[in-house]
Amino acid sequence: MRGVIIATAGLALVAACAGDPVRAPPPSVSLDSPLSSSIGIAVAPMGRDVVVVAVRSDSAAARAHLQPGDRILRLDGAQLTDVTDFERRVLDATAGTVMRVEFTRGTQTRVVELPVEELLLAVRA
Repeated sequence: MRGVIIATAGLALVAACAGDPVRAPPPSVSLDSPLSSSIGIAVAPMGRDVVVVAVRSDSAAARAHLQPGDRILRLDGAQLTDVTDFERRVLDATAGTVMRVEFTRGTQTRVVELPVEELLLAVRA
């Protein structure tokens, strides 16, 4: 019986503290933490190809008419080996520079130059 009373008291204490705003303040969010770079597209592997799956609507990539389904061949003249290679090259690029992107759509090969932008992520403080 004594164990049941102690367990009940412990659960009551935990429940009382769970909503205590002093113990659990809401996290603050900062949007000014540049962590890496972006050229405005998301890619995924499709077989051995690096394929565009999304284009940020307000990006230079959208203005250059990149579309989901485009296959990325080269960045700055260097052939890509896989999605990880693409992501590493973009994330390591310096914001403010320009990347030359060679891609295919259907049977046509195209080249566009896209500015590298800071990628701002929400960071919980």
